[in-house]
Amino acid sequence: MQKQLKKNFKINYITIILAIFCLFSFLPITAISSTKAEETIYSNVLDDLQKDENFNIEDYPLKENDYSLQVIQIAESNDKELFIYVYQPSGTHFATSINISTTINEEYFPHNYKLTLLNYKGTLHKYLVNDLNVSNEDKRYYDIPSIFRNFDFNIDEFDEDGEVSEKSYAVSKLFTATTENNVTTYTCEMTQTIEIDEKYVGYLRYENGFYLYKNACDSHFVAFSTDYEIDMLLEADVYYTSRSVWEYNHLITGSGMSFGDIYENEVHLNRYEEVNVNVWGQHYNWERIQSVDEFIKNEDLTSSAKQSLNGKQWVLRFVETPYDYSGDLIGWQYDKNYINVRNISILRLKFETNGKVYNLGVVDNKQTGDGVPDNNQPSPPWWVWLILGFLCLIILLPIFPGLFNFFVKTIEIIFLALKWIFKGIWYVISAPFSVVKKE
Repeated sequence: MQKQLKKNFKINYITIILAIFCLFSFLPITAISSTKAEETIYSNVLDDLQKDENFNIEDYPLKENDYSLQVIQIAESNDKELFIYVYQPSGTHFATSINISTTINEEYFPHNYKLTLLNYKGTLHKYLVNDLNVSNEDKRYYDIPSIFRNFDFNIDEFDEDGEVSEKSYAVSKLFTATTENNVTTYTCEMTQTIEIDEKYVGYLRYENGFYLYKNACDSHFVAFSTDYEIDMLLEADVYYTSRSVWEYNHLITGSGMSFGDIYENEVHLNRYEEVNVNVWGQHYNWERIQSVDEFIKNEDLTSSAKQSLNGKQWVLRFVETPYDYSGDLIGWQYDKNYINVRNISILRLKFETNGKVYNLGVVDNKQTGDGVPDNNQPSPPWWVWLILGFLCLIILLPIFPGLFNFFVKTIEIIFLALKWIFKGIWYVISAPFSVVKKE
């Protein structure tokens, strides 16, 4: 018996030692892997640029009041990463995102990519392009129409409605990376871009006709004009962010707002695409791409919206989102569920002018509207207010007893007045027949 106990103890003891050894043997591996991922070391911006024999740092002086961004070079890493080298004359206000198309000509489609600042020296900055993987093709294209930084109300002028989150600057460069015999060379050429002159962001709300519960569709649009004369707008690509919102006001639990995750979206619009929406039997339809004149003619817009559209040429109706409202007419208690659409920026425009078709990247800020529908909202009909008043009266009668007598007297007067009105109407109608009967 004692031998068996000793044997079991020895086996258990060995098992425990092995388990502890295995546990601790994994800890260093995990720590090393995590540390390696977090402490990736990138080469210095100045060291990279000085590999070009034509580079001269004197060409990039400090200019305190110049807050522009100028892309001067790109580079690819062995890990399929893309780096962007930017001259920022002020040395401040770092870049936030960039528009890049890795395809050209008819396949030209720029996307918006976030930028991560890796390091900088004076006015020269090195960025990593997030979520862009370098392809394995021998020749690779990076057509860059524009680059962005955060908007600063202290230095940036903005006269449009709404708010701007990121300000854009033209780059208008096509970089080509060519790999031959494991050696990569880069070339750069200037390209055409189109710049947004004036812009207005808004939305229209189409309701179902009910007033205590509103199930509606919000149609979001951006109106704009450009530095090109556009005869016919054929296609457009639009970037925006979205997130769900729950807004509530409860008499007992109070009020507040709850937000969902933020999503980045890019949509492709075609001139000949038509949208058809049904909101509880109410039918609405419109085209994705419209002239401002068509837009104003076909919609019941507010006077302020019409004023904001003044000077714009085209309208892009880029997305529809649901809106739900349940509560009372006064607004004492309600629940609202809707999608918040923000940071709208046009990426690409394909258009025809003087018989020639252009397919160009766009220089455009990321802009958000004021959150108020731009079409006139229908007011509740008289019977809704009558029902609401009757309900309020029923609630108030037990609280104010004297109000009951007033209510009864008012009803009596109304019925008496109606009685004499109907008698008068009947007299007018029957009088001719009475005369005929006497004759």
